[in-house]
Amino acid sequence: MPAIALQLLSTVLCRARTAMPEESRHPSVGVIVPNHSRVESLLETLRSIAAQDYSGQVNVYLVYLERPEITEVISRLAPQVTAVPTLAQGLGAKRNLGLEAATEELVAFADDDDLWHPAKLRHQIDVMSATDAVGCCTRYVSFSRVPFEWPAPDGSPVVRSVSDRQIAFSSTIVVSSMICDGPLVRRLRFTERPDWRGVEDLQLWLRLKERGTIVCLEAPLTAMRIEHTSMSARGRVTQDLHALNVLANWHQGGKRGWVSTLALVRRTLDSAIARPGIDGDTDLRLLLLSYDGSLIGRRADRLVVALVRASWRSRIIAPALRWIRRQEYRIRLVLMPRPPMEWADERAREAQWGRDAP
Repeated sequence: MPAIALQLLSTVLCRARTAMPEESRHPSVGVIVPNHSRVESLLETLRSIAAQDYSGQVNVYLVYLERPEITEVISRLAPQVTAVPTLAQGLGAKRNLGLEAATEELVAFADDDDLWHPAKLRHQIDVMSATDAVGCCTRYVSFSRVPFEWPAPDGSPVVRSVSDRQIAFSSTIVVSSMICDGPLVRRLRFTERPDWRGVEDLQLWLRLKERGTIVCLEAPLTAMRIEHTSMSARGRVTQDLHALNVLANWHQGGKRGWVSTLALVRRTLDSAIARPGIDGDTDLRLLLLSYDGSLIGRRADRLVVALVRASWRSRIIAPALRWIRRQEYRIRLVLMPRPPMEWADERAREAQWGRDAP
């Protein structure tokens, strides 16, 4: 059966490519890069975008905070880079300004300290053309030292459909790896809320998934920088609490399926296991914002808050919660397997990945 499906999909793709004019196979791409204080890593990010071997038009929208040290960088930007000055502090607000400026058919996002593989856009757009997906992310690798060297392709790349639970449960989608349908993501936009700082994209991906298929190309085409100033390197509990609040809001908005319920349970456990960040009062406020009495009932909400706070203060409760978390993960692996989607065109795949081999 898989072989027959692969053959049919390959035939449809080949016919579609034959019927389409040459330029329609290379949709334009707008890349939104928000910048606040970084300069050196920003230049590396822009170079990695400029090095894409994609044949279509790629324009970059650099949304930056105006300051003296960025002036020289702005004066030397390539013609394909549009500078969008702003006083906005949040990533969501900056990305929305980029969405307002971008008019391309597809929109991609890149944080100003991450890197792209030269073949990233080419492979992702091939996948989106073959699957009619509204969004495509890639697998990512983390790095802290430069210069960074890309790992060699690990066998044949696999395309997987991203489910609601994968978006809600984990960090399957890294913003810098994502490319989306331009008109759709411009309509949806990022939600600008201070209490969702660092996870503004989570609700966007959930809403995007409601409109169509999101796929993940299981190939290391995005590199995420990890350093002491990165959001991902800061207090874990604060990030979990931000995500918990997004999911609580999603749940209260009528998204009361078993996926959202389990996601709430998981994020709550993660918040209880982790230690409070530097600003413990902020973490408590975020917890109370999620369990405000209207989520699962006033008494139940109070009980959850008390359990999480007790775990923060105790060295006994957290190990027990970690054990529960491990069992939940094992059950999830057994009950919710996700079969891969085969690459649409075997010959195209071999040709593309052969070019990337060392």
